[in-house]
Amino acid sequence: MEVIEIGQAVARDLIMTKHYAHRMPTIQRAFGLMEDGNLVGCVTFGQPASPNVILSILGRGTDVSMMELNRLVITTKTKNAASFLVGGAIRRLPKTMVLVSYADKGVGHVGYVYQATNWHYWGETKERTDMASESGQHSRHSMGDPSRRVNRSAKHRYWLCRDKKTEKMCKWQKLPYPKGETKRHDFAQNTVDL
Repeated sequence: MEVIEIGQAVARDLIMTKHYAHRMPTIQRAFGLMEDGNLVGCVTFGQPASPNVILSILGRGTDVSMMELNRLVITTKTKNAASFLVGGAIRRLPKTMVLVSYADKGVGHVGYVYQATNWHYWGETKERTDMASESGQHSRHSMGDPSRRVNRSAKHRYWLCRDKKTEKMCKWQKLPYPKGETKRHDFAQNTVDL
C-alpha cells in the first residue's frame, strides 16, 4: 500500500459514490490509498465547518493554522488500511498544524482510526437540531426553513498536533478514549466510512 496526494476531482468521485453522507466537504488537501495499482481509499482535509472550533481550541490572537479531517473512505478489506492512510496523510501535512475530526455516533462510529493514529479525545458534541430543507438536509447543505428542524447526532471530538510547542497552546483536554461497538459501512453497498 502507498499513500499519495490526489486531486479534488479524484477524491470527489470516491466521496460521492462511497461515503455514507454522499456530499462534498470543502477540501484543501486530499490523499489517496493505492493498493496493487488501484485507488482504494481517500482522506480529505479542509477548513473546520465552524470557525468557533479554532477559537475554542486555540483562543484568540494565534496564527496557528487548523484543518479538519472531513472525509475518510476505504474500499478495501485490507487490515489497518484506514490507519495506514490517515497516518501517511498526516505525515505530509505541516507539523505545526492543529487537526480536528469527528466520529459520528449517529451512524455508529467511535473513532477507532483516530485512536490508532494517536489523536487526543475531547468528549462529545451536544445533540441539537438544525433548520432543514424539505429533503431533510440541514442548513449547512441547503437553504433551511426556520420552521422545519432535523436532529443532528452527537459526535466524538478528536484533535491532533504533532508539534509539542503548538500542542501546549491547545486548550482542549485529553480525555480517555471512548469504547464500544463501531459500525463498518459495507463498501459493496456504496457506504464506506471508518
